[in-house]
Amino acid sequence: MAHEYLGNGINVIIEQGMSRAEVEALQKIAETHNADFFVYRLEASRSITDERAAKRHAELNKPLIPKETLDELYKIHEENDYSNTAVLHSGKLSTREMADNILKDLKLVFFG
Repeated sequence: MAHEYLGNGINVIIEQGMSRAEVEALQKIAETHNADFFVYRLEASRSITDERAAKRHAELNKPLIPKETLDELYKIHEENDYSNTAVLHSGKLSTREMADNILKDLKLVFFG
């Protein structure tokens, strides 16, 4: 789908964790279409991610994620470190600050 969108001049944003192979495949697609390619990595300490998961469960009535699952997800995230990645520390930056960093890279300005 990214190939088709970029081929038609439509920007593509993919919001999910990806393996190195997935990122590299998307980068090749972007290069094929002479498109800019940015990778952002959101990071937070393990204590913050555990706290957020517990808060979602308690306040939003979301299913409790087993510790083993969180351990595995955290391990996978740590193993998928890419070159040329902008790291945004969600434990230190607000959502607005992270968005502003991305918009600056994209040379877009937010008015509001």
